Amino acid sequence: MENKRSNIDTDRFKIINKTMDELYSDLSDIYESIADRDIQDAVNSVAKLISKLNKLKTSMRHGE
Repeated sequence: MENKRSNIDTDRFKIINKTMDELYSDLSDIYESIADRDIQDAVNSVAKLISKLNKLKTSMRHGE
């Protein structure tokens, strides 16, 4: 039973880490766009990030 739980936790943390890596990457893209004064690209990146965050919030509410 303990080994099964540890495998579940391992998989869970892999998903969490992958999600966080993607979010950090999106934040970096936003930073670079703003620094380069590419406002339209920044706006698009913000919209993409908001969409991902909304999906994350929905999945957390549904216990996925």
